[in-house]
Amino acid sequence: MRMIIAFSLLFLLHQLTTWDAYAALQGSTGRSVSLFLGDSVCQRSIQENITNVTKKACAEKADEQYTYMLTKLETLEKKVSDISLALSIKQGSVIGQCLPGYTYYQQDKFCYKFHLECRSWLQAREICQEEGGDLISLREGNINFFSNLARLKSNKADCNSVWVGTTDSTREGQWFWLNGVEIGSVFWAPGQPDNCNSKNCGNLAELNDFKMNDDDCNRKLHFICQKA
Repeated sequence: MRMIIAFSLLFLLHQLTTWDAYAALQGSTGRSVSLFLGDSVCQRSIQENITNVTKKACAEKADEQYTYMLTKLETLEKKVSDISLALSIKQGSVIGQCLPGYTYYQQDKFCYKFHLECRSWLQAREICQEEGGDLISLREGNINFFSNLARLKSNKADCNSVWVGTTDSTREGQWFWLNGVEIGSVFWAPGQPDNCNSKNCGNLAELNDFKMNDDDCNRKLHFICQKA
């Protein structure tokens, strides 16, 4: 009988010990799981923040690079335009039979000269006529070339635009080239001619990116002569 009671007590003690160990294990594991889950959420949040910051930084860098490349492209385009113009002028000097100081414009087969000195419109015309020509009459096919030439050559702050061969002094508001051809709207800068304050002579104006502008004939500007 004593043996049975002793065995029963040992069995009960074993069961209690096992249960305590299990409970302790459960508690420890639960805390570990909670800590693990908490760490995972925290890590995921940190990773998302890092990703967002990285994306924003990349976008800003891309914008900066785009702006930089656009600026470089515009600079290169201007250099190419200037080189092309310079080559055209050099070729013209060799090909054409022009007086010294004049350059042959092969497309329209005439000679032209850009005068750096500054004169009124009438003074400029007299000089051109003394050289056997007249102030230049432009056309739609060459306006861009001579606008670029004016942009390249004009270099004086007080003489920064270029007289060309047009006036409405014969009849106000009616603009003709000196060769008799009427001037179309394609030549004029926006809002020009405005005929303000008796502006009766035409120039390639620096303030209008060297597009056509009407101006006071007494202003002293560069000018372009043309001769056949």
